[in-house]
Amino acid sequence: NTILECLKVPDVSIRRRALELSFALVNTSNVRSMMKELLVFLEKSEADFKAHCSSNIVLCAERFAPNKRWHLDTLLKVLVAVSISINTLRTKPLFIENMGIR
Repeated sequence: NTILECLKVPDVSIRRRALELSFALVNTSNVRSMMKELLVFLEKSEADFKAHCSSNIVLCAERFAPNKRWHLDTLLKVLVAVSISINTLRTKPLFIENMGIR
């Protein structure tokens, strides 16, 4: 719980370390509760955290999923949480193309 609380502090270095420790602590007995907290963090996190956090959530979900339904639900939640980032990436090539950059 203390480590998960550190995900909410303003200091970026503390949040980054807490995120690493959180993923290191995930196992079959706590995957549901840990992923729930990490998904909340993912939704609220800055762009620099989103890629790392989302990929680690996906890896943990694949490794420790209690069942296929939970695994798919978790993947869907990750996709929804990063949808703004995906939309940004989708429009970036169009922006670059309009500037004449190839």
